[in-house]
Amino acid sequence: VSPGVSQGEVITSMIVFTLLYAVLAVIEVKLLVKYIKAGPPELTEDDLNPPTKIGGHDEEDADRPMAFSY
Repeated sequence: VSPGVSQGEVITSMIVFTLLYAVLAVIEVKLLVKYIKAGPPELTEDDLNPPTKIGGHDEEDADRPMAFSY
């Protein structure tokens, strides 16, 4: 600690930071509980039947030789 910082300033900053992080922790726990209670989203018909593309390209592209690879 710098000699130019008083004991009162150190205690005040510690209290402020402790309160700030305590408030943030309470908000985080409330959000966690909210989303845990809500559960995972329901599956839709699109989720159950993915598109028939391979790697974002048409199936015809899958048969072509690769132009570049690592």
